[in-house]
Amino acid sequence: MTFLSGDAGNLPIESESTDAVVCRSVLCHILQRQMVFREWHRVLKPRGRFTFYEPVDRYETRFSELVDFSPLGEVAVSLREAEEHFHHSSVSSLMNFDEHDLQRLVEQAGFEVTGSKLTERGRDYPMTAASAGDWWHLGIGGSATPGHPSPYDQLSQYLSPSDLDQCVAFFCAQADGTTITFRAKELFMWGMRATRIPDEGTFTPPRGTR
Repeated sequence: MTFLSGDAGNLPIESESTDAVVCRSVLCHILQRQMVFREWHRVLKPRGRFTFYEPVDRYETRFSELVDFSPLGEVAVSLREAEEHFHHSSVSSLMNFDEHDLQRLVEQAGFEVTGSKLTERGRDYPMTAASAGDWWHLGIGGSATPGHPSPYDQLSQYLSPSDLDQCVAFFCAQADGTTITFRAKELFMWGMRATRIPDEGTFTPPRGTR
């Protein structure tokens, strides 16, 4: 068995030499996904297969949905608006796509999509005030996503420091001693290499902020 290490957009593999491409939780960390799909098309043999799994973070449960922030009045409204921007950010590789964006890019790269499945997963988290604070500064599950700002840092682009800190303090107090259900969606998609790659001019960039 041989292992290779290389750039996903410039694979160290000969053209039309590969039977299948299997990808798991990689595309969500790459902004220029069209380059990756075109590399898949290059290295796959005619009718070669691909399959990938990706979390679609745009659909994950938002802080404003986990506890009732309404006692904060206008600050609660600002939090909902900030999360709407955050979850449709055009500059975040975690948030700038959904299943329709990925299928469009795959087809534009010269693939035939033969199947896809978008499923929802949920997990219950017993909370303390400290673990609730970790969610804002690290991430769901208590660990940071490599190469990506924490939710707190992301939301600081849209909320004032005082409003954001007020939201965090309120959330920690409300969540302390409760169990919170966090839901997210994941996409499986599979297909095969078509006979030719489309012209460069047919590429359509991913959607930006809604």
